[in-house]
Amino acid sequence: MTFFPRTLPFVFLLTLYSMILSAQKPPAAGANIVPNPGFERFANPPIGWTYKGADFGRVVKYWFSATTASPDVYGPGVRVPADWAEKGFGKQTPHGGKAMAGLTIFGCTNGKPHCREFIEIQLAEPLVIGQTYYVEFWVCPMKRSLHINNLGAYFSVSEIRRTTDELLVREAQVRADNLVTAPEGKWIKVSGYFKAKYEANYILLGNFSDDESTQSHALTDDAYNYAYYYIDDVLVRKSPPYLPVPVKPD
Repeated sequence: MTFFPRTLPFVFLLTLYSMILSAQKPPAAGANIVPNPGFERFANPPIGWTYKGADFGRVVKYWFSATTASPDVYGPGVRVPADWAEKGFGKQTPHGGKAMAGLTIFGCTNGKPHCREFIEIQLAEPLVIGQTYYVEFWVCPMKRSLHINNLGAYFSVSEIRRTTDELLVREAQVRADNLVTAPEGKWIKVSGYFKAKYEANYILLGNFSDDESTQSHALTDDAYNYAYYYIDDVLVRKSPPYLPVPVKPD
């Protein structure tokens, strides 16, 4: 019994070391590497509508707007102004949980302010070159919205932040080539596979094509001259076979 007090610190240190390793452990193969994928975690309590791009990042944890255009967040505590609510903004149930995002993604040629909105987040780990990834996110066109194609996901090596509300023209790794259309209130999945060509650290969601290169369709005679889609439940995960993560030199 005399040796027990001397071994206690070793056991404690071993447990502590195991906890530290566990905390630093990267996501398991096949796990979702998008933090806050359903926009459920708020960095700050929402107090009203978002009129500036920076407002989105102040409210939704980890996510932010890539430009000064103003993506919207819906969830507990978010109050949509009456004039916007009358147009149909916010009258949609999230695909999962209690929150979701909303983006204007078409309408530049018709003079729609903030006609392109993009949301962005840093991945939990960089993409592995040569690794195949599966991407999916759920979308729902707002009532009276135009229905379009080209809604997609672009992976960037570095963070993108613009000081204007410009269109970001990029070659999305995953994109809906056909019209993303569904009956009112119906969620539809945009998904696809791609092989990483570089170590991207960020994912952006939006329409990365100009209006002339984007198809649009109105389901009703009273449709708006722009497209607005709700987005929820973003997923990025490795697809087998899993490649080893390269160890970088110090």
